[in-house]
Amino acid sequence: DDEAIAALVALLKTNQNEQLGAYAAAALGQIGVKAIPVLMELLVKEETRELAVLTLAQIRHSATISPLLTVVHDPQVAVRVAAIEALSSFHDSRIPPVLLDALNDVVAQVRCEAVKGLGFRADLNIELDLVNRLAARLHDFNIDVCREAAIALSRMGTDDAASHLFQALPLAPLKLQIEIVRALGWCETSEGLEYLQQALEIESPLLWQEIVTVLGRVKEPLLQTKSAFILVELLKPEHIRLHISDVKQALALALGQLGEISAIEPLILLLADVDPRVRFHAISALKNLSPMAYERLQYLATTILSPDLQIGIAQALAEW
Repeated sequence: DDEAIAALVALLKTNQNEQLGAYAAAALGQIGVKAIPVLMELLVKEETRELAVLTLAQIRHSATISPLLTVVHDPQVAVRVAAIEALSSFHDSRIPPVLLDALNDVVAQVRCEAVKGLGFRADLNIELDLVNRLAARLHDFNIDVCREAAIALSRMGTDDAASHLFQALPLAPLKLQIEIVRALGWCETSEGLEYLQQALEIESPLLWQEIVTVLGRVKEPLLQTKSAFILVELLKPEHIRLHISDVKQALALALGQLGEISAIEPLILLLADVDPRVRFHAISALKNLSPMAYERLQYLATTILSPDLQIGIAQALAEW
């Protein structure tokens, strides 16, 4: 091992080929903890510092924390990024203050890594006021940092985090709005669902579609019932502004995923829709609610209905 380490280090020190240097660094990383003392020497030299940090990052051992902490303010951006990313994987009391400081780094990529790292430390939320610190990054001038902040806030899983996400929603660009909507869904809280419902007031068909999709992905049983209620309400005439084809398709798909029996009647009404794609999604959703949905369709097929609904029900039964 010692000979192998010495040979790889010599290669790193003298080699001008970037790819060969990366292979040597990866090999040192595979050697693991034994390579750390040598890598610490390479950290001192500017020309080998980046590869040394990347190699230390691969080792993923607590013995790498101290050397990595020495380069968190390095002038080289790649060094700072790699160090912050690697440190984020450890639970060590020295690291959170470093990540908080990195939230204000002049380089967006460094801020991104700091936000990601803090997003996995919900246990420190109260102690470090993480929700407010992360919420500030929702207004970062770099959209990737904003996106990571939304994801990190969703991991906090608090009503306060959901509130910050919702407050940032109206003025955000569409790309970020969609990320915030997803984050509100990931919060998996009743408050988060209510914010999603309120967000439907924003005039944006693409956003409506994403909100409906997110509501259909709720996993917690009690929240599924609430989510289904919100979706069923959207099919009522008072929400006619939402009744565009893409949104109705998303509604049918979401209701089918939730598997709530209360969705049977509104899904049956979608069988009369003029758009065959909406009817197709409604049939697929009703199949997820069998056998009750099938029994209901069989009964309705014997009653007097509008011609469009009669045709839709006949089609659904034929495809069952």
